[in-house]
Amino acid sequence: MDLNDNDMNRMKNRKWCFVFFPLLGIAFLALVGLIVMLLWNYTLPDIFHFPVITFWQALGLFLLAKVLFGFGKGKGGPPWANRAKHRAFAKLSEEEKEKFRSYMQSRKCDWEQMRSRFGQAEKEEGKQEDQSI
Repeated sequence: MDLNDNDMNRMKNRKWCFVFFPLLGIAFLALVGLIVMLLWNYTLPDIFHFPVITFWQALGLFLLAKVLFGFGKGKGGPPWANRAKHRAFAKLSEEEKEKFRSYMQSRKCDWEQMRSRFGQAEKEEGKQEDQSI
């Protein structure tokens, strides 16, 4: 197998990316931790008499907030919000569901993917009702 110059350059670039992107991620986390620490220490001790926090506490606070409120996957809210949407859809009548489906299709959404998600929520909702009886 012969490797030409173009293939060799691509391999070198890939190796470089394996070093660069983790370092970029670490630098981003350090910057975010520093910003959270500075904002906390500048405002909250004076206003609410909270204690001053360290860099590691600020980083932990940031990660805790990300776990509780979501990592920004574009779904529009915290991770548990989708369950509420599924339950709300499951409570709709068949006529309302069909109206919603036609609206979503008119907006050119990937309805098959959405229907499979909502269908799973309906099944889970039915199982929970059966268990409570």
